[in-house]
Amino acid sequence: HAVDANPLAAFRDVVYDYGVPAVASAMTMSASVLYNKADADRNPDNYTQPTLRDVINVTRITGDVRILESLDRMFGRTAFETKDLAACS
Repeated sequence: HAVDANPLAAFRDVVYDYGVPAVASAMTMSASVLYNKADADRNPDNYTQPTLRDVINVTRITGDVRILESLDRMFGRTAFETKDLAACS
């Protein structure tokens, strides 16, 4: 997937790609609220914005890291995947 440089657009892309109703259900949120949050960058007057908790939940539910990659791009950072480091000392 291409990663948008705008984290709000990346949030929308991930939510729409995985299906708003399915993601909303997994988040125990109404689909209409998630549609509003997903379209936050298209309507700056929209008071329903994705929260940090929403970003974490969407990333955890979908396993898609595009929102995180978008934040990396925004702040000029890079990231890489690691294996579970719990067993490392």
